[in-house]
Amino acid sequence: MLAVLDPAVESHVGPELANTGTWHGHAGFREMLSTWGEAFATQRNTVVSLSFPDDDHVIAETRQAGVGAGSGVPVEMTVYFLFEVPGELAVRVHLYADAEAALAAAASE
Repeated sequence: MLAVLDPAVESHVGPELANTGTWHGHAGFREMLSTWGEAFATQRNTVVSLSFPDDDHVIAETRQAGVGAGSGVPVEMTVYFLFEVPGELAVRVHLYADAEAALAAAASE
């Protein structure tokens, strides 16, 4: 995945989701994924669909299923990854809880 990310990529998980924050660079992207994954004892991600609201953005609807790390409770949710790709590499990867928020963010950038 790092091969398609700009070395200075901005990664962000908004306050409507768990483990929020903003990270920078490839190391930051890895840290974001690690922080996100800490909530799960096991986790599976499936890309449901891709949409292209304009020439610079891709929205990936993903279905995440897993077992809570602390609770042992099965968890399923849909998360939307917004990629901003103004050239060959993604400069932003943001996570949203719903498609409307991802679309609004793409329109405002």
